Amino acid sequence: MSKISTSTQIKEDYFLYLGRVYSGKGVDVAIQATERAGVKLVIAGQKEEGYKLPAHVEYVGYADVPTRKKLMANAKASFLPSMYVEPFGGVQIENLLSGTPTITTDWGSFAENNLHGITGFRCRTMGDFVDAVANCDQINPYDCRKFGENFTLEKVAPMYEKYFNDVMDVYTSKGWYADGNGIDAMTRFYPSIH
Repeated sequence: MSKISTSTQIKEDYFLYLGRVYSGKGVDVAIQATERAGVKLVIAGQKEEGYKLPAHVEYVGYADVPTRKKLMANAKASFLPSMYVEPFGGVQIENLLSGTPTITTDWGSFAENNLHGITGFRCRTMGDFVDAVANCDQINPYDCRKFGENFTLEKVAPMYEKYFNDVMDVYTSKGWYADGNGIDAMTRFYPSIH
């Protein structure tokens, strides 16, 4: 993934949905919101045979790694409107690392990993999703990228190491009263509000 070196990134004129094409992942929400907003939606992912898509939607099928990178980096924003409590949402992090805002539901991992108004928008109603489409140009791609870097292997590995050492201290040391195992490992980057 290439680094974003400036505070602005030229985006193409489409929104993205990348994932399994079924209602649990919220594809219907993305379709309806972009239709109401009058914008193009590109869908990449596995689609059941016979699943009908309206005229404003372009279906590109399975996206390999190079295609994913290109689609994510060039989209105005990416929809991840999961209808269930998403445990992590790796596609969301991929979008952030591509400098692309995410438009998500407001539950599950998105409540923590999508900084509303900074890395994208968390939505609770169809009106929220349509408003997010209209306002996604307010999100700075650099902020998306920098926050996404909180989830790289280099950043996460020390956090896991601290966690496992803390657990081991419960069984082999003084537990709660043991010496610290590197509190700096838990530091995250949060973009400043502009």
